[in-house]
Amino acid sequence: MIGRVGGEHTACYQDRVERHIAAETSAKIAANTLLAQVLVGCVQAHPWQVRVAMCMRNALVRPWRLRQSSIGCPVSSLLESEAGLRFAGIHPVRQIVRDDARHAAVVLGADDRHLVFRTSMEVERLVDGRMRISMTTSVQTRNRLGRIYMCLVDPLHRRWIAPAILDAALAHACAPDKVSDVCAIGIRRFAMK
Repeated sequence: MIGRVGGEHTACYQDRVERHIAAETSAKIAANTLLAQVLVGCVQAHPWQVRVAMCMRNALVRPWRLRQSSIGCPVSSLLESEAGLRFAGIHPVRQIVRDDARHAAVVLGADDRHLVFRTSMEVERLVDGRMRISMTTSVQTRNRLGRIYMCLVDPLHRRWIAPAILDAALAHACAPDKVSDVCAIGIRRFAMK
């Protein structure tokens, strides 16, 4: 989608990755507890392939002085130490949308010279008892560099980076040593929606 903001043409990009955990597997865990563990997993269990891709990306964009991160951009703001708002008292976030046992949601993100991105991380208990875990990334470009950057990055982000980050974070969050056997599931049980 192309829009006009403040006299500049900007392209808007959005993608969403969603996973479900069966009701019998997630019955005893609160949404806000699982979200806190997923956010830990976004940093501690970041896929090595995404880290390698970020190293290459950082080297390529260094001449343009773009924001650098060792982890994928959708969750890179979790590394910020100066953030004032914190989810579960630990995780730096831009906004806490909801924080309770049935539904928890936060907004991550950063502003850079070429684009602005926001990532919504959400965990919700559905009526059938399952847990839905989602990561939605929205990007608004600021200039020509941002549009070129997103044309190159968007296909990889949708098909590989965002799903890999969420899968690894969820596997980390649901590891038996993290939440006892409440949510112990294998990565093979996740299905793309």
